[in-house]
Amino acid sequence: MQAGRVLAGGQEYPLKQIRIVPANAAKSDMARAGAGGPEKKRSAGAPIFNALEGILQGEERMSMTKAAELLKEQLRADGKDYAAIMREVKGRLIDLIRLDPRCFQLVEQPQGTKTWYYVGLK
Repeated sequence: MQAGRVLAGGQEYPLKQIRIVPANAAKSDMARAGAGGPEKKRSAGAPIFNALEGILQGEERMSMTKAAELLKEQLRADGKDYAAIMREVKGRLIDLIRLDPRCFQLVEQPQGTKTWYYVGLK
């Protein structure tokens, strides 16, 4: 290991930066250390969660592609910008859905070399 990189099998790999937070640190200290990332994404994606929940009512499951299209239409009708929300979340729709496993269920369906994803309510 040298300068934050590790040599393994003839390849050089960068090590991920971590921040050490003492066990007795206050919650505000941990938030500054980056522990609040998922919660920030959840709160930034709240309009998408709310719209998606409404779209999925009465549906067993829906493809991610169709869900994204319907979300864009619904948010546009509500005067919100899907792209701006996703930029704030800094992720994809599937990543945002994975942040709320209590409400949404992701279903993987492998077909050949691809895997199709569907979303539904729990």
